[in-house]
Amino acid sequence: MPQSDVPLPPATFFILFALATGDKHGYAIMQEARKLSDNRFRMGPATLYTTVQRLLDSKWIAEVPGPE
Repeated sequence: MPQSDVPLPPATFFILFALATGDKHGYAIMQEARKLSDNRFRMGPATLYTTVQRLLDSKWIAEVPGPE
């Protein structure tokens, strides 16, 4: 992630914290972000997936295969 993204935007911050406890799918990330923020931060699918794509592109996170 480029230096210009510091401090982290709230969506990035909560996505990274949500993933800190393990792999999650999109809806689980949104739920965990809401829980971590004590229901003060909510993000929709567009914000989630745009931010996840940016994190993937910058190699801050990696996609893992789902269950078979």
